[in-house]
Amino acid sequence: MAPDTALISNGVAEVKISIDASGNDDTTVVNEATITASSIGLNLAVYDHVMYCLPPGTSGGWIAYASMPGRKSVYNDNWCSYVSVQMHEIGHNLGLHHSSHGSIEYGDQSGVMGFGYGQHEGPSMCFNAAKTWQLGWFPNKYNTYNPVEIGSWKGKLIGPTDLLEAEGSEYTVVLKIERKSEINLFLMYNRQEDFNSGTTEGGNKVLVNSQSYNGMSDLEATLGPGDEIVFPDFEGSGKDLIIQVRQTFDGTPDYANVAISLGQMPSSGTPTKAPIPVPTNSPITSSPTRTLTLPPSNGFPTTLPTSAPVNTPTTLSPSNNPT
Repeated sequence: MAPDTALISNGVAEVKISIDASGNDDTTVVNEATITASSIGLNLAVYDHVMYCLPPGTSGGWIAYASMPGRKSVYNDNWCSYVSVQMHEIGHNLGLHHSSHGSIEYGDQSGVMGFGYGQHEGPSMCFNAAKTWQLGWFPNKYNTYNPVEIGSWKGKLIGPTDLLEAEGSEYTVVLKIERKSEINLFLMYNRQEDFNSGTTEGGNKVLVNSQSYNGMSDLEATLGPGDEIVFPDFEGSGKDLIIQVRQTFDGTPDYANVAISLGQMPSSGTPTKAPIPVPTNSPITSSPTRTLTLPPSNGFPTTLPTSAPVNTPTTLSPSNNPT
């Protein structure tokens, strides 16, 4: 069905509802907006994603939330204008959980499924290794490796920003390291350029993420040239899994040379063990606060989550947890 061009301009439709948003809860306001949109001939069911930007004054200190997976996302006033918050919520629509770092649920700052940023035009960043694999956008540049069955792996990791320059099978965007458990490891070169120029953690380093199937990811390490991380007694094999970044190269494409071994790593310099510390200060604003809901079978929820929100932060340091 064709878009409602008479009602929508540049992807935005303004709907005037019959109730005052001030003092009402967001559920009531969103449901009223949905009913009003339908009454004026705006068919929301034909769109892949519907973002509700609510006016100020709704009750509670909520920020934003989304259905996961689903089509609907909802934003409180100015939070609708922050691009990282939009990407975070659309990520939930696409089925992505949060990107954590240690005990901090939103602490992986290499991609947008961690904390959000109070910026209208940035930062320019994408998704971490585990989320990039889950999205399935680069199937011809994904590789799977089972250390127990294969032993060692060597290869060239590129970032998504260099995909068009990486001809040939020797280049990998994401390497998945399989485990017996559901929690696998994912590696990607977090090249800090172009649409990923604003990544705030692990820029121009190899990201090592762990994630269960479609679950929350955890940032295990960011590795530069000469760095390595060791997973002792990998899968009960009695051998350590060693992931080492040998070198990084700027060229066409940019890439990182990575070597992985189950057991002793062949000599090539003196690498250092390099897990990363969990950040103690989060230099960014928090994003949404609500618990996510699954949509009904038509993919468009008619009611919204009702979990209690927390107060919106007044400084650039987040004081609450996003969704």
